[in-house]
Amino acid sequence: MLVNTGRSCSPSLCSPCLWSVRHLKSPKKTTIKLENFFWQQIEGLAEKRGLTWRQWAESTLSEKPVGANSASWLRVHCLLCTLGLTERSAV
Repeated sequence: MLVNTGRSCSPSLCSPCLWSVRHLKSPKKTTIKLENFFWQQIEGLAEKRGLTWRQWAESTLSEKPVGANSASWLRVHCLLCTLGLTERSAV
């Protein structure tokens, strides 16, 4: 199992992941590191709602309970929306 320690790893180990970092300001400035697949899905979900990826992510993170991991929260909501299991997926 590959554990992300924040250091670069060999391309052969990370090629399925292809991480990407983006910065958000809600509720405080934070950096979110997700796999490119999730950023692509978030961009698509946001576009369907007439939002930017940043607006979608900030709105989703505003509902995050204290102590919950931001990246994990976004991944879960992205999957729920993609599967149509949450009202966030509504246009």
